[in-house]
Amino acid sequence: MLTLASCSTTPKGATKPSSGNSTTTSSSSATTTTPSAPSTTGQTTGTTSGSTTTTTTTTTAPTPSTTSTLPSNYCQVSDLHASVEGTEGAAGTIEVTFRLTNLSPSTCVFWGYPGALMLGKGGAPLTTDVIRGGSLSFLDIPVTTVSVAVGSSAYFNVGYSDVVTGGETSCPTSQSLEITPPNDTQQLVVQVAIDACDGGRLSVSPVFGSSSPATSTTAPPD
Repeated sequence: MLTLASCSTTPKGATKPSSGNSTTTSSSSATTTTPSAPSTTGQTTGTTSGSTTTTTTTTTAPTPSTTSTLPSNYCQVSDLHASVEGTEGAAGTIEVTFRLTNLSPSTCVFWGYPGALMLGKGGAPLTTDVIRGGSLSFLDIPVTTVSVAVGSSAYFNVGYSDVVTGGETSCPTSQSLEITPPNDTQQLVVQVAIDACDGGRLSVSPVFGSSSPATSTTAPPD
């Protein structure tokens, strides 16, 4: 059961994977406000059936220990195919790994965290609280420059709890997840069911490469 608001820790602007849920489309109906400070609140706007619904999303980011100059050939939505690589869960904590495959004719580069927004029926935005990083091994991954050759893939992990907290009696369940790659303002949409409790909280890792030690943290393929 799975589903991300748009944010990134890169200096330029906005940013592995469930069985049968690899359908990917390009969505330009959502506009993401990228935070310029380590911790901020923004808004993601989704359009459904001709009407516009605004869902407030909060992003908390760890302070980076290093800086990086954004390359000109960063990976954009038009370069990519997104899919669910795998899922697993224990003790109420669910991990989903997403794969981002480079379909462009040349190498492209990622640096930073992707954004995410859960979508419900008809693509309606669901309340989503995106947290960058975390203490769990599949989230506690350093931000690095990731070069992705033609036809190759990079990954990122998403974690959430499916246990109700506080006054919650149920948790919203997504039908898909809108993903904003680092340093982009356009989105990819992947079909995936995510029932994130605690106000729709999703913790995301930075994007990492196929040769990164972080691949040991990815959820097993479904």
